[in-house]
Amino acid sequence: HFKYMVHYSRRGRICYLGHLEILQLIFRTLHRAKVPVHYSKGFHPSPKVSFGPALPVGTESMAEYFMMDLSSPITSLDKTQQRLNATLPRGLQVQRIERSAKLPQKMIVDYQATLPATITPSQRQEIADFLAAKNFIIHKIRKKKSKEIDIRPLITEIKIESDNILLLQMRSETTLPGAKPTEVLEAVLKLGNEESQQIKILKKGWYARS
Repeated sequence: HFKYMVHYSRRGRICYLGHLEILQLIFRTLHRAKVPVHYSKGFHPSPKVSFGPALPVGTESMAEYFMMDLSSPITSLDKTQQRLNATLPRGLQVQRIERSAKLPQKMIVDYQATLPATITPSQRQEIADFLAAKNFIIHKIRKKKSKEIDIRPLITEIKIESDNILLLQMRSETTLPGAKPTEVLEAVLKLGNEESQQIKILKKGWYARS
């Protein structure tokens, strides 16, 4: 089999679609673009395509990816990219395709957060206190249950870029409990639920770590 990683962006209104809807869109696009995707055997064959972690609904991204397992090699990566982009709906765009063996298990992810209001002096202090702390426990609601998570090990950096823009760098690992960027910022900056819902998140990039 021939494995390729497809890097794509997700911008604008399409970011309000759920993860499963995006998956279905991409499966249809691969079919229309005649990409020779390998299918699983059995009564319900499904395309052998695996995706990175699901993005929260409403989050834009310049750095999404999926791995596809093909039955024959791609002869022209550029032409395949053009065919996919001609078929994808507005807001989704393939940036590059590369030959790759497997999805990364551990990575560092960069986010840009645009806040609804100017960062206050007390919030600047909250950020400094958070970065100096060894632990920072938050309560997350998952499947109607409250769960305690120490988010401090997940965050490698929080930088103030301008009056209302922060750069947030987070660890993402299959073995670590996850937290959404908005959950982190709501807790660190002591924001109300309404304020945290107005934060605009853009996933800027990621790199694999060993």
